[in-house]
Amino acid sequence: MNPEKSNIVMVFLLAWTLSLFLTPLAGAADRVVVVPMGTGGKPLQNIVTVAKSKGQFTDPVAAMNSITDASAANPYLLYIGPGQYTLTTALVMKPHVNVTGSGEQVTWLMGSISSDTFDETSAIVKGANNAALSNLSVSNTGGGMRSFGIFTTGLNLTARLENVSVYAKGGAHNFGVFNMGSSSMITGLNIAVEGTGTQNSYGILNVSSSPSILGVNILVWGGNSAAGIYNENSSVTLIEGSNIFAWGGRQQM
Repeated sequence: MNPEKSNIVMVFLLAWTLSLFLTPLAGAADRVVVVPMGTGGKPLQNIVTVAKSKGQFTDPVAAMNSITDASAANPYLLYIGPGQYTLTTALVMKPHVNVTGSGEQVTWLMGSISSDTFDETSAIVKGANNAALSNLSVSNTGGGMRSFGIFTTGLNLTARLENVSVYAKGGAHNFGVFNMGSSSMITGLNIAVEGTGTQNSYGILNVSSSPSILGVNILVWGGNSAAGIYNENSSVTLIEGSNIFAWGGRQQM
């Protein structure tokens, strides 16, 4: 492909990605989740609901904190209904609690969460083993030193990220997904990272991690260095069926 055609393709890709992440409620995505809520006004056991109204909770973090007895023999589903939910602290997932939204263009977890540390204090969601995050969008507009969409640490393949859209910007360092010592399963993610700061912009950062990355779309632009997937400290990553672009940083990797 000649340079002129390549630039045209990238412009259209960038425009599509911006339309996906910056107009969260413009329309419903193809994947829409329908969860039965029980009959006769009685909720199903071990399903905790979050909704803008008439749910058990209006705050996803409070809903997760209410679950104290999840186990392999007693798993939970945390269902988040349509709407935009603004978080001021990370949604810290728990083992044996799956979190699902109503669709990537329907359910949004949003916030401007940032700190100087490489942990969940800079993220919208922190993952967990034996748990899945699926069918929603995550947006962190940061504002401080570091801004992550999703943070994982010490996780194995039972930790799953499935059909999630992730957008990160606003920090000096901006990462869509940050894996630290994790081998999680990442499937069907759409990740956009805008490097408005002076440091690093990574779609997925792996530190001492070996995740499996299948069928993801990643677009990263801006910042000092831009990378779709960046591996550190002997990280080994399986990548299949994915589209990965880095655009506009001083260094592109």
